[in-house]
Amino acid sequence: MACKVSALIRLCKVDKSFTSSDKSVEILRGVDLVVSAGETSAILGASGVGKSTLLNIMGALDSPTSGEVFYGEKSLRGLGEKALASYRNSFVGFVFQFHHLLPEFTALENVMLPALIGGVSRGEARKRAERLLGEVGLGNRATHKPGELSGGEQQRVAIVRALVQRPEVVLADEPTGNLDSKTAREVFDLLLELNRVRKTALVVVTHNERLAAMMGSRFTMVDGTISGEGGGQLEEGSS
Repeated sequence: MACKVSALIRLCKVDKSFTSSDKSVEILRGVDLVVSAGETSAILGASGVGKSTLLNIMGALDSPTSGEVFYGEKSLRGLGEKALASYRNSFVGFVFQFHHLLPEFTALENVMLPALIGGVSRGEARKRAERLLGEVGLGNRATHKPGELSGGEQQRVAIVRALVQRPEVVLADEPTGNLDSKTAREVFDLLLELNRVRKTALVVVTHNERLAAMMGSRFTMVDGTISGEGGGQLEEGSS
């Protein structure tokens, strides 16, 4: 069946394999998946089943071996690096398990950075960053560097950094995996509140089934294939 394209992000028959020591290792096999505007989705599965690879392909940090990825009605296939960089900077926000904040920059400067890279004026980037940090209770920590922040505070900075360019979707790869259970719940609650207020779609890779149960849709990956339940969608015809 041909892929429909009426979604924020749609994966159609996506395969991904890597070659190691002259041997091909299949990571994703025929994955079909739809991410719609404003929805929340969790992707569960054991280590090594392809969850992070799937997220990287959705965010154009990696490309499929075969199959196609659409955003809106456009395909990522064949886009040049400049267009892909624009997609990653403006359409998608990323949050990782390890926050990847630049240690020499303040919280405010870390949040401003994607906007500055995207061509936003320094004044506007600062305004956006200050507003976002205020929304997550870090207005009084804006001038602190990452080493002066707790783990939960660092991850909150990483979350608002992902939002500063007002993306359509946020892709979060184990965003609470490096936090204690109380802080993990606080960070997850923050992601869901930002989704509710800003209507930004949210896709989270997590091992935490209790947290995943808070999401609108839950997808499980096994051996590079995906199945789902809840309000989200698999591409029609997918198992």
